[in-house]
Amino acid sequence: MKLSERAPDVPPTATSVLVLQSSEPSSSNRAAKRLLVPREGGVRVAGVSFARSPDDWGADWRDALGRSPEAAAVVTDAESDRRDAGPSVYTVSSPGDLTGIGMKLSACLSEWEGTDADVVVVVESLTHLLQYAQLETLYRFLHVLVGRIDAVGARGLFFFDPTTRDEMTVNTLKTLFDAVVERRGDDGWAVASR
Repeated sequence: MKLSERAPDVPPTATSVLVLQSSEPSSSNRAAKRLLVPREGGVRVAGVSFARSPDDWGADWRDALGRSPEAAAVVTDAESDRRDAGPSVYTVSSPGDLTGIGMKLSACLSEWEGTDADVVVVVESLTHLLQYAQLETLYRFLHVLVGRIDAVGARGLFFFDPTTRDEMTVNTLKTLFDAVVERRGDDGWAVASR
């Protein structure tokens, strides 16, 4: 699928993509969110987001897709006041509860497995999760999650701000993903795949 806004193609075989870009308002991630989402047909989005309300998260996805997803679910640490029907909300005690996050995402993937819709798992953001978990713990969590995503035929999109950590941390995270897409300022995007 082709990224808009001067972004390169992500290989169709990439089931897990790491997006490296400095932290920006989520609405500026529209092009990156289209990385693994088909332009036509049904899509189900399961996400992890601790920075915004579930309603804002759902509205952002409707905007990015240009339509409502067939189904949407978000894992967060606190249920907020709901303004609309929005996504299903699953809560965990904190962003450091990686086991709880994994269980909630796995439940969504199991429920949606075998549907005709494309399933996308989105983690916004790894930067936030690293404030609550050690790199080794997050690495093990992501290794299991990426394997689960691949096993059920879903696709994964993971956001990370590389300016918040050292190069070793960034390189360690890169090894988990099929493709790495990096925002290069005004020069657009670059993609690397294995």
